[in-house]
This record gives sequence, C-alpha cells and structure tokens, in this order.
Amino acid sequence: MPWNTQSVYDMYSVLAAVRNNGGLVKEAKAIIRLFPIWVACLLYAVAYSQSSTFFTKQAATLDRRIRRHFQVPPAALHSFISITIVVIIPIYERVLVSVSRRYSGKPSGITMLQRIGTGMFFSLLSTGIATLVENRSCDLEAATWRLYPSYGRAIRCYLVDLRSI
Repeated sequence: MPWNTQSVYDMYSVLAAVRNNGGLVKEAKAIIRLFPIWVACLLYAVAYSQSSTFFTKQAATLDRRIRRHFQVPPAALHSFISITIVVIIPIYERVLVSVSRRYSGKPSGITMLQRIGTGMFFSLLSTGIATLVENRSCDLEAATWRLYPSYGRAIRCYLVDLRSI
C-alpha cells in the first residue's frame, strides 16, 4: 500500500488511541474487582433456584394424598412459600426492622451491604441444615408434608431476597 497523507493520519490516530487507553485499563480493573462479588452471588442464585426445581421433583416421588381420593399436585406445594411470606412480612417489618433501627440508630435499620451479607449467611446456613436433614431422611418413606421444613429453607431464601430489597 503506498504511503499517502491519509495513511499517516490513520497511523497518528492509532498511536493516539494507544496512548489514551488509560480509561480502558481502569474499566478492565473494575470488572476484575467485581468477579469475587459475582461468584458469591452465583452461590446464592444456585440455592435460590433449587426451590422451584428440586422440591417439586422430590414431592412427585412422595405420598401426596389427602384422605383416600384426593392427590395434591407436586407444584401446588409452592403455595406454602407464598403463604408463609405473607405471614412473615409483617413480622419482619414490625419486629426485625424496628429492633435493628433501635440498635443501629439509622432510619433504615442496617445498611444494604449488611442486609445482603446477613441474607447470604442465612442462605448458606439453611442450605447446610437442609443438606443434613436430607441426608438423614433419604431412607425414610414419608408423606409429602414432611417437605414443609425443606420448603422452609426456600422460604428463608425468599426472605433473604426481601432483606436485600
């Protein structure tokens, strides 16, 4: 390609772009710093998503009869989550938030980061408890209603989500 004025201007624009890429480096560093946060949130998302798949599959294998003739569909057990959340939200607002306001002196109670951290801790704790309970009860033949404590783990995950709002 022959050298002309246009190719010289193109070369200067490339050199100027190489010199002025400090902003790109800062953006790349910021993205790399977000990686541990992303990994921590991924663990929470895995625990959160299990409530809609694992429990339904597990309930399908158990005895779901009420009396003799009525059999509850496995997906209907998710209504326990909604009912419990409707009951727990006023308790959360009236008791937990007011206690945290009193001790912290802040109008919001605790900071958003503290809410997220507390939620992540309880999510991890409830997943561990559910694992221990499930390992213990795998060999038992039981009714579907014994899953309600496991749904309690899912409810705690939803409450974690409420705390982060």
